[in-house]
Amino acid sequence: MSRKISLLLAIALLVPLAGCVPSGDEVKFGFSGSINATPSEFHMDGYVSMSGGIPDRDVYHNVSIRLYNSDGEMIDSKFLGDLDGSSDPFEIAIRDGELPTYVTIESPDFWNEKMVAEYYVKMDSEYGVEYASSRSELPVT
Repeated sequence: MSRKISLLLAIALLVPLAGCVPSGDEVKFGFSGSINATPSEFHMDGYVSMSGGIPDRDVYHNVSIRLYNSDGEMIDSKFLGDLDGSSDPFEIAIRDGELPTYVTIESPDFWNEKMVAEYYVKMDSEYGVEYASSRSELPVT
């Protein structure tokens, strides 16, 4: 009987707290919109957003979009600000006269937690999306 009471008491205490445990969801940074290139200009219009994680804990400072040439040299950077799971997506409109080979979403805080970030690679006249779960998976650093 005492064992049943202990079990019921444990259930009564633990069930209400079940939602308070962090889910450990993987954080994902991504871009939604369009990336277009003409022979003389690069256009990137849309939104950068974050999903997953815990809004009050998983805050990423100094998020930026960076454009790199085929040698891995940064040719442009657009500062976006700080982003967490409760932030509104960043609206972006980037124009550049030099066509980047790589486009990344970056923050000094990336890779400290379990996360995935999108990056884009120029393939002929279009940009294809790739995913990196560590800095070493990026084509540029």
